[in-house]
Amino acid sequence: MDRLSKVPPEPTPGMGVSVAVKHVSIGKVKRFFSEDDLMEDVYNWVGSLSSEPEFFQLCLLPGIALSQAQSVCSLRGTLLHMEVMEHKVFDDIPR
Repeated sequence: MDRLSKVPPEPTPGMGVSVAVKHVSIGKVKRFFSEDDLMEDVYNWVGSLSSEPEFFQLCLLPGIALSQAQSVCSLRGTLLHMEVMEHKVFDDIPR
């Protein structure tokens, strides 16, 4: 299953949690997520934007990856940084 098909619909404009990511190949990207969404959804969204890099982690601080199980609510108003990895960092989490 491709990553885009795993990305939840964006909530009504102005609702939800704004998440911004500094993507290594396309620059700063931003969208809203529901307060019920998890970082797994953010990883899938970022991964759906470009085929490269294939493997990456999202961080607030260099080298400290955000867990896919973490709620997006804790990231309100932050800028996440994408770090390229040589192999898959996380397994999909069951829902």
